[in-house]
Amino acid sequence: MSCFVTMNSGKDFITVRVVGGDSKDEILNHAKTISEACHKNGICKALVDMRESTDRVAPMETFNMATKDLPNILFNRVRKIAFLRKELNENDMFFENVLRNRGHLVQIFTDPDEAQDWISS
Repeated sequence: MSCFVTMNSGKDFITVRVVGGDSKDEILNHAKTISEACHKNGICKALVDMRESTDRVAPMETFNMATKDLPNILFNRVRKIAFLRKELNENDMFFENVLRNRGHLVQIFTDPDEAQDWISS
């Protein structure tokens, strides 16, 4: 499992590419990496490309991450996040819904152009 952070020349967001399997611990480590990269570069938006990842997180773990872990790790520095997936599943939609219900600017996309347009707005 790897997490690669890229600065986008002339853009106001970072791009993160996640490759491999995702356990809860790996996702939380990625969140720390994204948070630190945004803080270091004075940026508060991220596009997270997860098209090459596979998640192994149960719905209850998803709920706990969205309500407890990620707000403390990620959303103290990152204000807007677009996730890019190969295809959406029920867990993705649940994750997005829980975060949005708590006031976080999060959206999950399957189209890279739509994700870039949204994160740039």
